[in-house]
Amino acid sequence: MPAVAQAPGFLNPETRSRELQDIEHTAAWDAAHPDAAAKALAEKRQREFTILMADFAHSWNKLVQVAGRGGWNAKEARKTREAFERLARSEGWIEESKAVAKDTAARSK
Repeated sequence: MPAVAQAPGFLNPETRSRELQDIEHTAAWDAAHPDAAAKALAEKRQREFTILMADFAHSWNKLVQVAGRGGWNAKEARKTREAFERLARSEGWIEESKAVAKDTAARSK
């Protein structure tokens, strides 16, 4: 018997139930361990920021290589702009900016 097709984004009831249980378990653990939860969230944001930064750097390097040969690639330029916008919207960017501002303010005193 062939497998039943599912529309993308929809989960079968068993999978949905398991995911909800996982979410509830994580929320309960986070509530019981707020320091560990905050640290895990900060590490997650840092990983996401690092991935976005690497994506932007890779895109920028490709664009510079094309421009260095005297050419221009509008598709690469668009990809670079989009990579930068994702990076700028990331929570890691905001957190990093706050940390730099605090360090700068502390040094100026």
